Amino acid sequence: MNFFKQIKILNKAFCEQKIIVKNVWDIADNILNNKKDNSFFNVELLDLPDEKLSFGKNLFSSLFLSVFHLLDIEQDKRILYGSLNHLFRAWVTSADNLLDNEDKITFDIEMTGDSRVMRQVVVIMLADRIMYKLLDDAVEKKLISRKEAHILSIESLRILLPSASEEGFEEGGLKEQLSPEFILKEIHPVKTGILFHIPFLAIEKIEKNIDLEKMLLLKNGFMEFGVGCQLLDDIRDITRDYIENRANYFIALLQTKNWEDNKLKLDELCNSTNLDSYVAKEFPETYKQVYELALDKLYYGIDIFEVSGFKGMKSFRKQILTFLIKTLGIKQ
Repeated sequence: MNFFKQIKILNKAFCEQKIIVKNVWDIADNILNNKKDNSFFNVELLDLPDEKLSFGKNLFSSLFLSVFHLLDIEQDKRILYGSLNHLFRAWVTSADNLLDNEDKITFDIEMTGDSRVMRQVVVIMLADRIMYKLLDDAVEKKLISRKEAHILSIESLRILLPSASEEGFEEGGLKEQLSPEFILKEIHPVKTGILFHIPFLAIEKIEKNIDLEKMLLLKNGFMEFGVGCQLLDDIRDITRDYIENRANYFIALLQTKNWEDNKLKLDELCNSTNLDSYVAKEFPETYKQVYELALDKLYYGIDIFEVSGFKGMKSFRKQILTFLIKTLGIKQ
């Protein structure tokens, strides 16, 4: 699906994102593969897979990078800020892997044995070292000051803390039943929406002479878009979230009406081999409600993107939605 090529600013950002992925991978390779002694316990970075450069793997990063184009950030800084955005993917994904017992790969690290947990730890530490290298190089090139580098280093953690705290709130299962309204207004904006504000970190903390009105408009659009994505995640993850007693808007709606019957259906789903396959069939009204709310928020975000400079995005919103559903693995 090549709709993104028709959205010029998104296509430009995607081209830069591929440069960023290659550059960051090279830095990681230099860090990990500097000395090869053929030890049984070597830790190495494998070659960059072609799929890491696909649009599907870089949709959100390209959207984030587009923000720097829309706010007239010079190219060298776009590459720097975009590289930091790419590291956020490693931090967030590896943390999620540890929490959810998953193994989504950001850097293809080869270690002895299965090493699922330790690979996530190494990736998090590696991403930190890459950040220090990027910031040091930027200071040396006088792209940013040492003080600004320090600010970016500190704020890269601070921006993630509310989301981390929310994950901690859910860890081990919720201690109380949450209302749909609380999840929508308090949980999801922190759980996922705030991650869509990552591209604004450097702009807000160290950039000057920014169009504040456009920035705030974009932040609003990205927040709504992010919550829309989380609602799609709620559909996809309904059985896992039910088993682990995690915050899920879909489940919270089911708890408000006929919960005993709905609970029996969820128990049957969780015991079946199809898991999420029949969510729409078993809960058609609730599915429709959550899906349409997700669409409303995604389309609202896309409308804001359009008026902010993503010319052509509104025309392709159905294609974007189809692409998102496929990328997120939503079963319909």
